[in-house]
Amino acid sequence: MAPSPPLAIAVTHLCHWQLAASALGVRFGWHGQLYSDARAVSRQYNALMGRLFRILLTTTSVMSLLLCIITTIYWVRSKLLISDQLIHHSPRPSENTDAEISLQSLDGAIALRWNTYPTLHTVQIGRSPRVQIRSDPLEGLYYFTQHYPPDSISYDSFWKRLGFHFGLPAPQRFEAGILAVPHWFLLLVFSLLPLLRLRADLRSYHRRRLGLCPTCGYDLRASPDKCPECGASPQGAAI
Repeated sequence: MAPSPPLAIAVTHLCHWQLAASALGVRFGWHGQLYSDARAVSRQYNALMGRLFRILLTTTSVMSLLLCIITTIYWVRSKLLISDQLIHHSPRPSENTDAEISLQSLDGAIALRWNTYPTLHTVQIGRSPRVQIRSDPLEGLYYFTQHYPPDSISYDSFWKRLGFHFGLPAPQRFEAGILAVPHWFLLLVFSLLPLLRLRADLRSYHRRRLGLCPTCGYDLRASPDKCPECGASPQGAAI
């Protein structure tokens, strides 16, 4: 059999490459449509999660701001040596004990105290014989305030002066467990979310002035109604 001329071989190879390119082109077009649909779904999902995150961030920021205001009020009252105390007392008759948890604001710190002590305890006054007395505090949850006189509070360590204190309960000595932190520390913690929210609002405002997406910073001059990158609208807030 005579060999095919070089021109026929080249034409045959060219036809094969054209058929392969056509088949690949159809496949690439189908995959391209699938990729485009998946990208659109992903943009919608990101936009929905962004809105939910903004709602959650706004809610927690408002709550944190309210806690900042409340902490500041109690901080001022505590520096005036006004003690605000919330106590929950629950008797345990089956164990002959009483459990008590209290939250107190005084002298620039908030202290959480907890203790469990016997309902009947023995005391001795002077040289009189020991007698058993029953602790009979109020049962349930109650709140009261008390004004301390000046120079009535002293501290024996540097950390207690700052407002930090921790101790385990000692029921034998009627000493409650305590965990105390200063008001300024709580104020610093509660102010983190409002500050982050303020930063996000300022960033969103700056991006809007530059014609950018407030969420991702994409240039919206070609598509001012909706961001083609993240799917957010220009009216949305920054995450």
